[in-house]
Amino acid sequence: MRKKCTHGKQKSICKECGGVGICEHGRQKSHCKECGGSAVCEHGRQKSRCKECGGSGICEHGRRKSYCKECGRINNNFQRNAFTKNQIKEIGAIKVCQFPDCLVQSNSLHSDHYHDGDKINPNNYRGEICYWHNGLLSVFDAHPEQANPEAAEYMKRRPFMTN
Repeated sequence: MRKKCTHGKQKSICKECGGVGICEHGRQKSHCKECGGSAVCEHGRQKSRCKECGGSGICEHGRRKSYCKECGRINNNFQRNAFTKNQIKEIGAIKVCQFPDCLVQSNSLHSDHYHDGDKINPNNYRGEICYWHNGLLSVFDAHPEQANPEAAEYMKRRPFMTN
């Protein structure tokens, strides 16, 4: 087990304690570009996240593994919170905003669900929506009286607050 400092961090990488793993630039030595850190590739990126280097954090589709919808790994929050692999892959197949009459098509839609700290309840998942509607629905969730009839109908799909 690694030693913790008085700040509750790993002692060797605590800036406040002057840990031996901190470089003159105030970064972890292994991740500092200027110091030529061991975790930095020849392209100046973190090795695990570099596509050109074939980093371990990159999937077969050329995306970060933790965010690839085709691999069924949409943010580990989905997996930690009871979504099945098939549900996650189904979510990843959606390419058009599911808000009524929205025509936005994108490979990076937002998942419309209620966040309770770090937890996502699959029963409160409503669909994939564009960036603009994601912001709009957060307002409607707080103030449902402001939603027009189409938005109100969409919001009834899977109500956020379940009893």
